[in-house]
Amino acid sequence: MVSCCWCSTGLWESTAQGAAAARAEQISTQLRTDTPRELDPSLLVTDSQIGAVQIVDATGTVLAASNGAPTSPLVTTSLSNGQARSVGRVEDRAVGFDYWVSARATAVPGGSVTILVGADREPVEFIVTKVAALLAVGSPVIIALVVVGTYRLVGAALSPVEAIRARVASISSTDLAQRVPIPATRDEIAHLAATMNAMLARLERGRAAQYRLVSGASHELRSPLATITARTRDGLWAARTAGQRADRRIAAARSAPHAPADRGSAVAGTFG
Repeated sequence: MVSCCWCSTGLWESTAQGAAAARAEQISTQLRTDTPRELDPSLLVTDSQIGAVQIVDATGTVLAASNGAPTSPLVTTSLSNGQARSVGRVEDRAVGFDYWVSARATAVPGGSVTILVGADREPVEFIVTKVAALLAVGSPVIIALVVVGTYRLVGAALSPVEAIRARVASISSTDLAQRVPIPATRDEIAHLAATMNAMLARLERGRAAQYRLVSGASHELRSPLATITARTRDGLWAARTAGQRADRRIAAARSAPHAPADRGSAVAGTFG
């Protein structure tokens, strides 16, 4: 804010000094053909920038001046004919003036005169003070408005991103049919949402293809497994039956030798 005020002061000072130098040049131009008393009165009129105009001879006498200008010269300076110079700030609190003075020497019939034009500092200081006060009061309000506006704009810009994030967080691996919302802004966020939906569609198609593959494989494996199970069951039944038959034969074989022994004993008894 301080730098802004200094910039404003410099700008107004430069403008006022430029106006004073231009007025001195206009008066010098007319004095080449007219005397100071024949000068156009409009060149001695003051305005919001020009506060005082004086035409001073070599002895320091004020030959012509604007209304309200001091009766004594604003400043004493020595210049050659045709030379112009910015004297700078001239202040007299007793008389009550504060000017930026531009001086210009010009030749007139019978000698030379110095044209003094003072640019009034009071309007400049008033404007700078008022601008500084407005900045001091308005800057916090402007900063607060900028912060609130920026927060709202950023929030509005990121709300589609939050909606996309929330939808993606709710999608599980078993439910890939959901899609993220696509904003109607047709910007990069909308393109991101469309790309994510395309990715979800690809994942859904890939998962469906995996399900079809697993289903087909299980169907193809079901018939061989059933055949193997049936044959294993038949084999086990046949083995069990064969085992039972073997047990019966063994039992029969164990009981068969007793009959020949009895017959042998009977024969032996007969021969004995």
